[in-house]
Amino acid sequence: MKKIKIAFSLVVLLVYGYCLLPVYTSPILSLANKALIFLIAAISVAIAIIPTIKADRISIVDNDRNGITSRRDGLDILRTFAVVMVITVHFVISMGYYDVKIESKSFFFASIIRWLSQTCCPLFMILSGYFLSSLHIGIKHRNSIIHFLRNYIVIVILFIVYYKIRDLSLIRQLINMNYMWYINMYFGLILLCPYINLIIKWWESDYFKASMTIAIFFVLSSVGTILGDWFTNYWYGLYPIMYYLIGAFFRRFKLLNVCKLYLGWLIAIMLILQSTYTFFYGYGSNFDWIANMGGTLVHIMLFQLLYAQHVYSWFLKMFL
Repeated sequence: MKKIKIAFSLVVLLVYGYCLLPVYTSPILSLANKALIFLIAAISVAIAIIPTIKADRISIVDNDRNGITSRRDGLDILRTFAVVMVITVHFVISMGYYDVKIESKSFFFASIIRWLSQTCCPLFMILSGYFLSSLHIGIKHRNSIIHFLRNYIVIVILFIVYYKIRDLSLIRQLINMNYMWYINMYFGLILLCPYINLIIKWWESDYFKASMTIAIFFVLSSVGTILGDWFTNYWYGLYPIMYYLIGAFFRRFKLLNVCKLYLGWLIAIMLILQSTYTFFYGYGSNFDWIANMGGTLVHIMLFQLLYAQHVYSWFLKMFL
C-alpha cells in the first residue's frame, strides 16, 4: 500500500507541475502574481499528498465479481451525473466557448465548467467496463449487439423523418455512425468487449497485473499527446479501452477507503489547475484541444467519490 501512495503522490506532482508550466512562462503576469500562484499551488499539493490515505487491504469483491446481487445507489448517481454532464458539454459548445479568444476572467470560470462537463463520456466508458466486463462470446453478447443496432436504426429513422433530411452525405454519416462519434466508438467497444474481457480474466485476483495493464494503456493513450514528438502518440485512440479496464478494475477490486471530503477537494483543485493551464496556455487565441493527464485522474476520483454515495430518500430514488 505504501508503494501505491508514493505512485499516487508522484502522479499528482507531475500533473500539478505540468498544469502550472504556462503560468511560469506567461508574459501577462508579474513576478509577484506568479509567486502567489505557486504558493497557493504548493499549499494545494501539500493538502493533496500529506494526508494519510487509510486503505483497506485490496482484495476481490466476491459479490460484484460473480454478478451484481443488489442495486447500488452510487452507480445510479453516476449515470445521472453523466447524463447531466452530456447536456452541459453541449451547452458549453452552444454558448460559443470555442469561438471566443481566451482573454477575460470569465473564460477561466467557463473553463472549469467545460472541464467538469468533459467527465461525461469517460464516466460512461468506466460504467461500461463495470457492467460488461463479465460478458463473453455467446447469446448475451449477440443480443447486446442486436439490441444496440435495433435502437440505433429506430433513432436514425426518426431523426431523418423529423428533420426531413435529404442530404445523402449526412444520411451516409448517420448510417456509418460517423455523425455521432460516441455511438461509433461504443459500437466497436461492444464488439470487442468479450476479447478485452479475456485480458480482465487473466488478471484473476492479481492487483499488480490489473494495475500494470491499465498503466500501459494510460501511457499509450495519454503521454504521447502531451510530450508530442518525444513519445509515440499513435495509440491515442486506445483511451476508451483504458477507461473500460478501469471500470472492470473497480468491479473486481475493493476501492481505497479515502475520505470523501479529501476526494472532493482534490477534484476541485484538479479542475482549477486544468482551467489555469487552459487560460495561460492559450491566452490571446481560441481554445486549443489539448490533452491533459489531470483529466484522467479527475474521472477516476469522481467515479470513486460518487460510487460510494448512498441515497436514503425514496423520493430521490425515483429519479435515479
